Amino acid sequence: MADIFKSPLHSLRAGNDESVLLFKNDKLSLSECDGRHLILLQSHATGDFLNRAAAVLGCALPNQDKPFTEDDPSCLLVNEDSWVVSYKGRESLTRDLAVALEGQDMALSPATSAWAILQLEGRGARELLARGCNEDLHPNQFQSGQFCATQIARIPVYIYRRKQSDQFDLYVGRSFAMDLWRWLTQTAKEIT
Repeated sequence: MADIFKSPLHSLRAGNDESVLLFKNDKLSLSECDGRHLILLQSHATGDFLNRAAAVLGCALPNQDKPFTEDDPSCLLVNEDSWVVSYKGRESLTRDLAVALEGQDMALSPATSAWAILQLEGRGARELLARGCNEDLHPNQFQSGQFCATQIARIPVYIYRRKQSDQFDLYVGRSFAMDLWRWLTQTAKEIT
């Protein structure tokens, strides 16, 4: 039986590093960011809810105009009224949010064991992603700080382009993480 408290990719690693290198060649590298905690936050966003959440998080929750914040915690707008909050350390964040948002029409769920975050970077990263998804990832269309919900090789994924031009975070559901890793590493070998 799978241990839901371990990364779905734990069998690929030798050590306990927070960012674990899973694949590397001269054009790209793929690692798992495993030291982060995730929270799924859902609400019909009213001004009071948004203000209370921002006070605890130290930043405004993302919206349609800016769907991602990159600081710690980082927040990803999943849809109109759902966010994934990703953070390191600060073990009390889930409790602090629950206390601050008490009485609000919302749902707050720890989601660390439900997701994996892969970090893909290098000059071949965009080409690799383009082989598996239909999104236009050209820098003029998919700029730094943007994200999209898409599929890579038919696997549902959220792609976030970091401030560095060739760095992408891939948020994938736990049950698809190994399949995505296999596809990425096998396809990466074809990029010359």
